Amino acid sequence: MNVARSAVTTALYDILKNAYAWASTDIRAKAPGQLNNFDQPSMFLIKPAENINQKQALGLPIYNLTYFCLVFAKSSDSVPDATYLEQIFDNMLDSIEAALMPVIGDLQTLGGLVTHCYINGTIHIDSPVINPQGAMWIPITVLTGV
Repeated sequence: MNVARSAVTTALYDILKNAYAWASTDIRAKAPGQLNNFDQPSMFLIKPAENINQKQALGLPIYNLTYFCLVFAKSSDSVPDATYLEQIFDNMLDSIEAALMPVIGDLQTLGGLVTHCYINGTIHIDSPVINPQGAMWIPITVLTGV
């Protein structure tokens, strides 16, 4: 890869942590059980996969880095309604999407480190209907090495 993976992860994390007024964030994921109500809403970043594709034997490889932005929020006495928490999740998602697409039509290059960074795939939202803990998994693809 033409740039250090840790630099890419840090640049993406910096954009996401400033996208919303999180109570807590960390570049290392935590389980919801490790968080108290004061730590939420919280945001974490994980990278579960990389796909390296070299179409020609001596060509340059294309790197697809897959990240998940994990968001946790818990209904409580101050936020008791699951429907209201779904609206908060929508606001968080809007903020993250806007941060990753600062100008419509432009590429998000993470400050020139990568070719493009974007939300890609199904966003899973676990609303706190049965359990007061809500979660959202946002898939983000980072494309580099093109």
